[in-house]
Amino acid sequence: MEMKWTPEQQKVIETRNANVLVSAAAGSGKTAVLVARILSMITDLEHPVSIDELLIVTFTRAAAGEMRERIRLAIEARIEEEEKQEDSPKKDQMLEHLRKQNTLLHHALITTIDSFCAYIVRNYFHLIDLDPSFRVGEEGELRMLQGDVAERILSEAYEEGSEEFHEFVEAFSTGRSDDGLVELIRKLYIFSTSYPYPKEWLVSCKDAYQISSVKEVEQAPWMQLLKSDIEKNLEEIRTLPHVFDLHYEDQVLTVRCTGARHNLIRLLNYLQSQDITFGQVSSELPTLNDVFLEITGKQLRD
Repeated sequence: MEMKWTPEQQKVIETRNANVLVSAAAGSGKTAVLVARILSMITDLEHPVSIDELLIVTFTRAAAGEMRERIRLAIEARIEEEEKQEDSPKKDQMLEHLRKQNTLLHHALITTIDSFCAYIVRNYFHLIDLDPSFRVGEEGELRMLQGDVAERILSEAYEEGSEEFHEFVEAFSTGRSDDGLVELIRKLYIFSTSYPYPKEWLVSCKDAYQISSVKEVEQAPWMQLLKSDIEKNLEEIRTLPHVFDLHYEDQVLTVRCTGARHNLIRLLNYLQSQDITFGQVSSELPTLNDVFLEITGKQLRD
């Protein structure tokens, strides 16, 4: 029985010579539409496309296997349909083409992105100067290698004994070992590899902290994010008095919470002001700190 497609699905199947982005919920038929689109492309005799000329990428190997099987079943179903048609040169041409596609399906690039990259390296190693006998490391192996490299780099840095490195250790080391530093370096490396150009991204992160004045601090992208985060937190803090009122009946605590709310709102107004400066925000922090000490001190006394 022929599948009935919605107008949107039919548009996805028939669109050519353009980028197509499909967004749909799970179970809505995305895979079926993709199979129909592929079948439509390889059965277009006016603009013929062979299945081994397409790159079909999935997230998992299991999904790739399922996709290949679905395409095979779709091709075989189409062959059965064509065989029922009246004899004609067009029918013979289509059957020959479909049978060829069914044979080529075993060599089609229906795969995961990492398998496709491995395919490229192994087939074009002579152009990129890589050993084609490479293998993909296991997660445990990679973690050990990353740890060994990080420890070697830290050991070399300790020998050099630069002031900048000692400041780095003081700021980020935890406990008596360098395990925290190794894990920090490893996480930073893994995160950087999610970018197309990891080295360039790491350099841009370093440049973002090359600041020589308060004005540059205020204009820094990370400071804008910090201010935005503080604003969100302070919006939540606006409701603190109500929270305390629900849990504490003591009149003194309620009054002090009200005072805390006043100071927090005043700080929030600074952050939202057009003329805000980092110095103004810094000057308010001791007052805010005193407020929290007043509240928490009262709780501890109670």
